[in-house]
Amino acid sequence: MPNDNKPDDKIVSHMTQSAFLHFLDATGIGKVKLFAGHYKRGEGANQTARHYVDVRTVRPILHDLAWGKKVEFTDFKGSAAGSDGQPESRVLKIRSGADRRGREAVFISLHAGPGAVVGEGAVKPAGSPTTEVNIVLLKEQAREVAYDLLEFLTAARTKLLLAGIAQHGGKPAITMEAMVNELGLPDLDEEEEPSFTPAPKPTAVLTRLDPLKAFAHKQYLNSEPVPEQYLTEYEQYTRETGQPPFNQEALINRMYR
Repeated sequence: MPNDNKPDDKIVSHMTQSAFLHFLDATGIGKVKLFAGHYKRGEGANQTARHYVDVRTVRPILHDLAWGKKVEFTDFKGSAAGSDGQPESRVLKIRSGADRRGREAVFISLHAGPGAVVGEGAVKPAGSPTTEVNIVLLKEQAREVAYDLLEFLTAARTKLLLAGIAQHGGKPAITMEAMVNELGLPDLDEEEEPSFTPAPKPTAVLTRLDPLKAFAHKQYLNSEPVPEQYLTEYEQYTRETGQPPFNQEALINRMYR
């Protein structure tokens, strides 16, 4: 597990006059760690909470936050044996709303308290939380934090993929299954063997749709369909460039320019 006091683990932080929120690197286990607390100047933190959220789960939420879209997200985690040996429930909530001055804001809450083990080790809340930390970010602050996190997760995934190519012989240093589990990559068919062949020569030509046909069918130029949540950005990209994006990566790259 990441060490809260290790500077290299910290991705991005947000501080207010009475609270702090750190996002820490836990991509080695496929997660992002949140560590938050309330404090008083000159006295230090008087209440802290932590939460591990799966990269695959939080990435779409970060995309929406980076675009300034409204979100409503709850993530349940916990330990079968907490610090006192009893089940501990941990809950993360992220929601859009308005602060006391009516400004658009994002509210992030971390709760910890008694839990009950259900099923095969899952933990659900069992009573009122004993620890509750609430952080308020203005909409633009939330966008900045989300964008920083997305950049980091993309870099972490790239690093992991590059580590999969051995320096000699082209054998993977890490299995594709491990990549999928750790960073939330798309699943491969069970029959499909991971391939680490060299990149194609420059003469290779990728299949590309006619731009008019692609736009009419709401497809990228590589024939992939455009997800419904990206249709507005897809149409804006097409108007500005004169043709649809080649793929979703091209669209997202332009979104964050």
